[in-house]
Amino acid sequence: MTPDEYLEMITGKAKEICGNYGLPYACCVAQGAIESQWGKYGIGNGGYNIFGRKYGGEFDYVEVPTQEDDGTGSWYTINARFVSYPSIGDAINDWCQLMIWGPYKQYSDQYIHDQDLEAFVRGIGSVYATDIYYADKVMQTIKACDLY
Repeated sequence: MTPDEYLEMITGKAKEICGNYGLPYACCVAQGAIESQWGKYGIGNGGYNIFGRKYGGEFDYVEVPTQEDDGTGSWYTINARFVSYPSIGDAINDWCQLMIWGPYKQYSDQYIHDQDLEAFVRGIGSVYATDIYYADKVMQTIKACDLY
């Protein structure tokens, strides 16, 4: 899948679903691009886990090797369970649910109040991924794709 094909696949659905929650579709699209390398490596049956979302009891799961950052920029491999979504819409909806009810709630509430996309990305980036440069990568992707 090319970046253009990825954007075509996800952008409309992300605008619709994220809009229903008052969340920034740009962050959703950019995170999916980073986590799945533009849709090339979606996890699960059908490849719809483009967010690298680990399994927590919902939906089905698949177990695959993954790279983790130890917090210092050094990477190591572990086997982990990841959610297997039945559709891209389910993946986006679950991302939204995670943002409004999970450990990101404070950042979602603040975004809904002040619409500061970069503050939202920096806030969730500090929690979402083990990569210490994750928020920078998300913002770079948003800007490169003119998603804001």
